[in-house]
Amino acid sequence: MKYAIISDIHGNVSALQAVLNDIQLQSVDRFLLLGDFVVGLPWGNEVTELIRQLPSVTAVKGNGEEYLQQLKGSTQQDHIYEQFKPIYWAFNSLSDDNVYYLVSLPSEAVVIDSCHTIKLTHTNHIFNQEPSIDLLDSQTLNQRMKYDRLTHTEHLELIRDIVKTDATIQSEILQLEPAIYLFGHYHLQYSVEYRGRLFINPGSCGRALDWDNAANYTLLDIDYDTITITERRVEYDVKQTVMQLKASEFSRFAPVWSELMEQEIISGKDYTNTFVKQLATIAQEYGPVHFPLNNEIWQLAVERWDPANAF
Repeated sequence: MKYAIISDIHGNVSALQAVLNDIQLQSVDRFLLLGDFVVGLPWGNEVTELIRQLPSVTAVKGNGEEYLQQLKGSTQQDHIYEQFKPIYWAFNSLSDDNVYYLVSLPSEAVVIDSCHTIKLTHTNHIFNQEPSIDLLDSQTLNQRMKYDRLTHTEHLELIRDIVKTDATIQSEILQLEPAIYLFGHYHLQYSVEYRGRLFINPGSCGRALDWDNAANYTLLDIDYDTITITERRVEYDVKQTVMQLKASEFSRFAPVWSELMEQEIISGKDYTNTFVKQLATIAQEYGPVHFPLNNEIWQLAVERWDPANAF
């Protein structure tokens, strides 16, 4: 059976549509969706409608959907933090049916394929841990890319070398049962195997952060004991998406976030976490850091933010 694995769409309906068009050519039997469908770009309704129409889907929620759950029962008068405006936008712009669908998704799921167990989550406690493992999250990769422009193949080889040589990671992996583990969250596409445990991150469909702005997804083909993994990177009309973003109500509602999203989908670089890191650094000047930060700290960060010098 052949599976299409998609994660981290973040409201980018143009990227999702391009990926779905590509999947139509791949003879896929089932879709495995790993969460963070909304929050980021403003087309959460359109994204949700598309994924709800897909045949043969197993889906789990991400932290974006968890944020929606936390806002249930709130009103727009409660939505006071600039830091959370993309979440507020997603919550207020989604239809009631789509909110219900997204927050009702499970946090994990299991698919059985012949002798293989496939486990779906949005995050993986080994590969998405804090503090992050070098080169396994977008921030450490982006720091490396400033002085050493790794190709995707080079990055993949480095990740596999980490798993081959890090005794702590190996010990944690061996505590898991042999299975295929699917997860997203850090917007980096890779796969790695260690002693019967296969880990696949399909990257981000809507906001890739490895300095390549193509939409990512991964094919997993299981034929009894033969497993084939194919990473797909699909070009889409980024220029048109940026134009639509600038013209959207979201751009007026959350101009700073809209600009960060624009910079990310153009460059494939992690502007958001770079900005948030600066936000936290400024907050430290005024005492212990507690999120959400107040809007005065936010405004100071906006005034100091220089995207031209971010990378």
